[in-house]
Amino acid sequence: MTRNKTELLSCCLCLALLIATSATAQKLGARQIDWQTDYHAGLELATQQNKPALIDFYADWCGPCRMMDAQVYTDPQVIEALDKFIAIKVDTDRDRNTAFAYGIRSIPRTVVLNIHGEMVGDIVGFMDSERFLGFVSDVQEYTHEKTGGIVISVPKADDFGLGQSTFAIAPDAELSELLVYASDRQPEVREQARQAIVARDNLQVRETLAKALAHDYLGTRIAAWEALRMLGVVPEDLYNPWAAKQDRDQAAREVLDHIATETTDED
Repeated sequence: MTRNKTELLSCCLCLALLIATSATAQKLGARQIDWQTDYHAGLELATQQNKPALIDFYADWCGPCRMMDAQVYTDPQVIEALDKFIAIKVDTDRDRNTAFAYGIRSIPRTVVLNIHGEMVGDIVGFMDSERFLGFVSDVQEYTHEKTGGIVISVPKADDFGLGQSTFAIAPDAELSELLVYASDRQPEVREQARQAIVARDNLQVRETLAKALAHDYLGTRIAAWEALRMLGVVPEDLYNPWAAKQDRDQAAREVLDHIATETTDED
């Protein structure tokens, strides 16, 4: 009897430990980078907390930027490393003053400022987690020391009204034209195009979007993918616009089959 009680107690302790470990893992897995989306507010927070700033220059249309978001900034090691920084995202389409001040020509671009506002790290292009962690480690020794590095001054107000869009999509624009607009550099243009595509929703539109998933141009693939997601006809795990061509072509056919199946079921 005593042995049974001991075994039962042991099982209960193991179960409790398993539950606690699982809860801890879920909590850690749910962690995210606390991105600041206002450049100046982010720098003010960095000053208040005496932390260096890491700035991610990106745009919605930028495929490598999206890969960084999906593959790197979700890595637990990267998230932990960025706890020592104030992480700031700068949309180069929307915050043109900051992008201009930093001379942004290519994205993604990652910049690190030390606590004195001096630029101590600057790298262009996609980095996988290992390379990103190496970059952060390399600049770590300079984040709290004066280096005499460049200090970028960014005006807070756009006195000339830059970034304002007066663009309007013609009501009779072709779907192929809308897809071009939906991959435009300007966020206002992209949003107008997506809304116009959704407003025209029918079987032909969905099939055309599905075929565009196999397009050679990444911007067109992303535009078609986002439009289909807005229409609620593409399962999240069915397609990856950054996959190899063979996989994209196969996924496009599967999306077409999925659309055909849904249409048949509705009939």
